[in-house]
Amino acid sequence: MANPVRLFGTAIIVPTGGITLAWTATITNGTTTATLTSVDGADPVLTAGTYSPDGFINHCAKKIRASIYARMVAEAVITTEPANAAAIPFKIGIQSGGLVSGVNQTLLRITCSTTGGALIGGVATTWSNFTLVNTSNLWCYLGFAYPGESRSLTISGGGIDDTGRFQPRWLYVTRNAIQDSGDRATFRGQYSRTLSDETISQYASGMGPVYDRDMSIRTQPQTMAGPPFLVGRFSAFGATRNLLTLQSVDETLFTGISNSYKRTDNLTAGAYLKCGRWWARYRDESPTDTFRCLDVWPTSIVPNVGEPIQVYPEIFAMIEEARRVGLLFVYEPVDSTGLSTFVAKAYCLRANGEILIQHNRTSEGNLYYNQDLLLRLVQNPSLAIP
Repeated sequence: MANPVRLFGTAIIVPTGGITLAWTATITNGTTTATLTSVDGADPVLTAGTYSPDGFINHCAKKIRASIYARMVAEAVITTEPANAAAIPFKIGIQSGGLVSGVNQTLLRITCSTTGGALIGGVATTWSNFTLVNTSNLWCYLGFAYPGESRSLTISGGGIDDTGRFQPRWLYVTRNAIQDSGDRATFRGQYSRTLSDETISQYASGMGPVYDRDMSIRTQPQTMAGPPFLVGRFSAFGATRNLLTLQSVDETLFTGISNSYKRTDNLTAGAYLKCGRWWARYRDESPTDTFRCLDVWPTSIVPNVGEPIQVYPEIFAMIEEARRVGLLFVYEPVDSTGLSTFVAKAYCLRANGEILIQHNRTSEGNLYYNQDLLLRLVQNPSLAIP
């Protein structure tokens, strides 16, 4: 059986005004180069709305492909354009190794094997450069570039083939150790009454059915389902909002005391750091006493001085993100292979006043945990059309 994993995803909300994915590129026939920039056509803007993970990936690829085609048509050096946008084999998907359970293990992949038939002076062209311009940090939605980075993707054999920098905050992969009730139907407002003549009167006054689902993600390592733990306290943002400067003390004044303001022995690259009301994946400690993250804190969220900076396990972060955006997508595996399907139903976190995130350690002798998910099917999630 293939590596048995379970894929989860949360909704991606593209705000009013959209998300702009800026890029530049060059193609060449070996002697002459055509440069594709915003001078040839505007950068692609994603349409506002709520997307499933697969829908969001599809929408991004469609918008970027249309932008490539529009720029080729507008570029005078290109004497023959592709027949249409669909002729350009631009794709966004999962890394060539597939889905991998763990912290920051599953990356997205961009490929575009040819220029779709574009010619310069009647000679076939190939890609020579494709750069993601992440000045506004919007490529972080897909995990393809660091904050503020202009990233040139790998060109191989005249085509584009590269993977992301980090796993997006809307994508989660666990081991497929799941206890699952499946959808349970409840018909509400349904009544049956026994009458005096012993006949039955039945009537319905409510809507239905409502589908509830109880899942337990079981026997996961601490990094996936364990409790959060403290690694420092917030002092201020650094030069950019992905830099968390720590409150520090002068440890040379201590005797017999160390690790008094930060603990990094269990802090690994890719793990989520939560501070204030936001969380992002950790990259490294650069500069010293500053945690550098792979995404930025929104301008509306400023942690208080002294607030704890905690490591969040993947499933904890997934539940928090599902609570924030409102929808969680459960992708079902194929039983015979363990491979994931890529169509999913939308659920919300089932709650009646509170949501409890409880980390249940399986035994005293190991560091494996279970995490329960109480879900309700959202039959009309009002998703945007990719």
